[in-house]
Amino acid sequence: MLTSTTPSEWARSLVSGAYDLHVHVAPDVMPRRVTDVQFARRCWDAGLAGFVLKSHYVPTAERAAVVNEALGGEVGVLGGLALNASIGGMNPLAATREVLKLAARHQLVVATGHLAAPEIRAVADAALEAGVRHVIITHPDFPQQDLPLDDQLALARMGAFLERCFATPFTGNCGWAGMLAGIKATGPGQTIIATDLGQPGNPPVEGGLALMADALRAAGFTDGEITTMIVDNSRLLAGADPLPPDGGAVRPAGGAGLKPVVTVEREGT
Repeated sequence: MLTSTTPSEWARSLVSGAYDLHVHVAPDVMPRRVTDVQFARRCWDAGLAGFVLKSHYVPTAERAAVVNEALGGEVGVLGGLALNASIGGMNPLAATREVLKLAARHQLVVATGHLAAPEIRAVADAALEAGVRHVIITHPDFPQQDLPLDDQLALARMGAFLERCFATPFTGNCGWAGMLAGIKATGPGQTIIATDLGQPGNPPVEGGLALMADALRAAGFTDGEITTMIVDNSRLLAGADPLPPDGGAVRPAGGAGLKPVVTVEREGT
């Protein structure tokens, strides 16, 4: 699908103003390609509006606040909370419902992380029932999730966003054809493109969205559809204003007004 790991200039321009809602950067328990401050600066250089700090082991809201202050609001860095065992975990569905009520009250985004397919449906249903406005189905193509297409379609109809990550097909954890077929089935309107990059052996994190744009264009998606999936939907989920009609990027003020992400999780990498 990709003939190069260097994004085209067309793709770099198209993804300007986007947020990457799924990256893994240092400091972390395992090695990462770049630190959060380094990546924030690279986002600025690449024209990206911001990103979510994803950690499987610790909350990242404090780190996000520090990076936002250190860079003076150049990009919008959002924190996250993965409900893994390291912070107490998430066990009975009754307890999960209480967390989802809090997420709804504070207008947080809820992501399904590395849950198994039946758990994804249960959590997504409960989140929407609790009043959570935005639910992300985390990389449904990843082997640990392997969410059936019928479930993906049902969740999209309910208003959930299907997250398609560059790293999943790039690392061979799913085929490009299968992921692209899933996007075509559920539609660009309910698709959010992220990278899930940061691992030392993978391409630079800041180029992942543009590489995904190149892959989507090669698969026949229109510029408008790609913009919807990478830029418009990421800004919506991040709580950022839409881009102005002339396409100029709006830079956030130190992450103000952006939405943290709560991930009902199982440990990942």
